[in-house]
Amino acid sequence: MKDRFSPDFSVAGQTDVGRKRDHNEDAFCIENELGLLVVADGMGGHAAGEVASGIAVETVPDFIYECDPELFKAPDSIEVEGLAKIDTDATMAEEIDSDAVLSAKIVAAAVINANKRINDENLVRGMKEGHGMGTTIVGMWLLEDTSKAAVFHVGDSRLYRLRGNKLIQITKDHSLYQEWLNRGAEGEPPKSNIILRALGPYDEVEPEVSIQELKSGDVFMICSDGLTDLVNDEDIAEVLKELDSNTLDDGCSKLIDMANEKGGKDNITVVMTCYK
Repeated sequence: MKDRFSPDFSVAGQTDVGRKRDHNEDAFCIENELGLLVVADGMGGHAAGEVASGIAVETVPDFIYECDPELFKAPDSIEVEGLAKIDTDATMAEEIDSDAVLSAKIVAAAVINANKRINDENLVRGMKEGHGMGTTIVGMWLLEDTSKAAVFHVGDSRLYRLRGNKLIQITKDHSLYQEWLNRGAEGEPPKSNIILRALGPYDEVEPEVSIQELKSGDVFMICSDGLTDLVNDEDIAEVLKELDSNTLDDGCSKLIDMANEKGGKDNITVVMTCYK
């Protein structure tokens, strides 16, 4: 299998424990052959959240490597939320092709499989449904021989895209605060860290998947909320605007430093790719 991040893509990723935590429950993976980037933000305390996030970033690529695409070609094989509203900024004129839909189904199934593995581990540990360790997940999978990527997430870890000096948040948080915004932001806002979906606590999960078009010069960034809770979108955009394919690692370091300078209250993970 060819390396999908070369020569058209540059990638970089870093994670940091932050200033307040004594261990890191975040995890990330960069799978060059698959063209896959994943960030997971675990929860559940010492030796639990980090187990959940570790399972997530290992299980998703393993599933994609090992799956038989023929199993996903039936129209009703798996429902994928988001496929009816692909690419929310309307930059794609063509309809979603069958290969892209197939890829979206595969990556959704990979996330569902990761949820099962974590939930099974919770059951082994004697946890009741709705309890135990869990993790968010966010990622992008470059689709072979196309200029598209499947973007997927559960929870409040995010994916952003910088295009033409404009930063947009591609994913929308599965959080109580985002639901409040969706309803018109009326009344007292809820706490921003209450998430409505995660991998692990329940035996079922609904990942959100979309297909995004890639254009030359695009910079994509995925991150845990240890960054976005402390560094606003405007400051993130200013960092990304200064980057090129040779300086992504510096960009990861700078954003992590900015979060730590603002208190570093959580673990911080940043992964980037630049489409040349």
